Amino acid sequence: MSYLRTLSLYEHWDEFVDETVKMIIEEWSSSPSVRKVMLLNDKNTQENNNSPVPVSLILVNEENQVVSHAKLIKSQENVYIIETVVTRKDKRGLGYGKRIVDEMCLYFKNNFITDTSSTLYLSTKIPKFYEKSGFITSQPPEACGKVCSNLNSSQINSLSAMLSKRNQTNLPLSSESKSDEVWMKWIVQ
Repeated sequence: MSYLRTLSLYEHWDEFVDETVKMIIEEWSSSPSVRKVMLLNDKNTQENNNSPVPVSLILVNEENQVVSHAKLIKSQENVYIIETVVTRKDKRGLGYGKRIVDEMCLYFKNNFITDTSSTLYLSTKIPKFYEKSGFITSQPPEACGKVCSNLNSSQINSLSAMLSKRNQTNLPLSSESKSDEVWMKWIVQ
């Protein structure tokens, strides 16, 4: 694997946000402006609350390209969820996806493991991939529906606009559809 830097997207916003948004929307069709606003809202939430979540981590290669991204959110007390894990299509198969997941698990471990009550989850269609990083199949977090309770009104409006636009243009839900996804939780290593 080539030289990689793990960075907080929020701390390197101006340099890497557009490239990160482009990579995300190539995987999950949506409006670039809506995705950027959603990430900006997360950035502002983190800064305004002086909190380590939400956070978006990116991997940047020696050519200063964003090659992978993952986001960590707090769903409810002691329940955290990794989402929006994506690697550039032309960089897949090089270990970048596993690396960003491992980096996010380390971030979680360093910031939230004070006792055994904090749990890290994700929802995926490719569980075998995440097993390599220590995840096991599990039931969903008890109140996974409360994820939206952590959204501010601007985030809810952005999400609503994105879904409304998707419905108007009949865009497919693609891999964001939850119908065949499996919940997994991380076993601290």
